[in-house]
Amino acid sequence: GLINTYHESRIFIKWIYRTALKGYSYIISVNDDITKFLKDIGIPKDRIKLINAYIEPSCDSVELQLPENVDTFINNHFPIISSNAFSIRKYNGVDLYGIDMIIDACRFLIKEYPEIGFIVLCSKKDDILINQYYEALKDIKDNFMLIAENMNYIPILQKSHVCVRPTNTDGFSLSIAEALYFKIPVVASDVVSRP
Repeated sequence: GLINTYHESRIFIKWIYRTALKGYSYIISVNDDITKFLKDIGIPKDRIKLINAYIEPSCDSVELQLPENVDTFINNHFPIISSNAFSIRKYNGVDLYGIDMIIDACRFLIKEYPEIGFIVLCSKKDDILINQYYEALKDIKDNFMLIAENMNYIPILQKSHVCVRPTNTDGFSLSIAEALYFKIPVVASDVVSRP
């Protein structure tokens, strides 16, 4: 994200960031960490607007229908642990959304909870990484569903018992806010302030 990129940059790049950001009349920040960062680099407080990206989810019944294979998977497993990732990709050489950690957690928890089901939904994919994950899932494929397509996460979330968000950076996590809205417990990394 912006904060990590700034801190990892050379002095000249930092100067470019500060100069560019100071040129805007207003800057919208999506969380307290970004707001603090902007203040720390000299952006006046009155030019920073903190507006989170959360809007209460639509519960239109048409949107809430799950594909049959996903619904069957959910009905055949307990508990259901889900995660939502915008994309399958690496950030600073590490899985951005922690899908690798979710796979490891599934492998560990199956021993104690053989009926457990993990669902990870990804809208965009890197073909090389997705193939690596499919390969890594071979021994737990009956308990893990990796969906690499654009699909509404809300109906999966509503049938989940836990939502996980082990990202290594984040802005404002809509998935966490949506889980809390539906009173679904959340386990998340502490890399940024969370809702």
